[in-house]
Amino acid sequence: MPRIGLPKPRWTLVAVLLCLLLGSAASAGPPREVSASDLDKLYELLETGDHFKVRVQAAKALGLMKVMAATPRLIKALRVDKDHLVRGTAAWALGSIGHPGAVDALALAEKSDVEF
Repeated sequence: MPRIGLPKPRWTLVAVLLCLLLGSAASAGPPREVSASDLDKLYELLETGDHFKVRVQAAKALGLMKVMAATPRLIKALRVDKDHLVRGTAAWALGSIGHPGAVDALALAEKSDVEF
């Protein structure tokens, strides 16, 4: 059977990174500070991930962790990503984060004819 999507080692790396980050966001107690290098990896996955599932999970992780600094990158994904699931997850993440700067982008996306 032919392989579809990313090679398994790449998926494994993505899965481990997201589990570590999401696990810290979902655990009881005070949230763990996310390192700048972890955020940079998530931003890279959101913007250049080869597979839409990788970009969806990166947007989801940023939304679950409520990373305010991710707002401009999520707005960009909302506007330009070619996959509707990534755009929809970016919209959800922006709503979850609740940054006031996302309101205009979400309103514009709602009025557009692009599928979410």
